[in-house]
Amino acid sequence: EKYLLDNNLLISLTTFQDLDRGNGNLTSLEIEYDFGSGLNVAAGITNIKGDDLIDDYTFNSMEDFSHFRMQVKYYF
Repeated sequence: EKYLLDNNLLISLTTFQDLDRGNGNLTSLEIEYDFGSGLNVAAGITNIKGDDLIDDYTFNSMEDFSHFRMQVKYYF
């Protein structure tokens, strides 16, 4: 996590690598910006990769959960 622009922008990078059974990984990048006056906007992307060489590998079935998301919050 890293805050920028007077702590109004938060950037988070998360990665998970399977070092035990296969070559799968999960990577997520999230950005959140506080516009002030109760308005926050957040966006993120998650990418999951499996290992094609292993048939019953858990990450292979999780590839369908890769996604992009966006969120707008307003507090009044």
